[in-house]
Amino acid sequence: MVQVIENWADLLGRVRAVHSGGAAATVTVDVEDVRPVPGWPNLLAELAGTTAELRVPPEALPALRETERMVLRARLAGPRVTFLSAEPGEHRPVG
Repeated sequence: MVQVIENWADLLGRVRAVHSGGAAATVTVDVEDVRPVPGWPNLLAELAGTTAELRVPPEALPALRETERMVLRARLAGPRVTFLSAEPGEHRPVG
């Protein structure tokens, strides 16, 4: 089992789709940029310029808007497993 250190990054990108059916919700995002969160390691820098599928806690679902550009706070939880923050206030639209 691989252990990951606590980490956070802000992903800037367009929400392509929100998949809320089934046991786990996910969001597909066209990631334009990955910005560090002060005080935390950024383990998601390689996502810039890619399309990523992220796991979404139920608390964060109401904050997500399909087709909008957003800043989404996320963390690497394990190999190729990325979770959004459960705090809806950490996900916001960008003009």
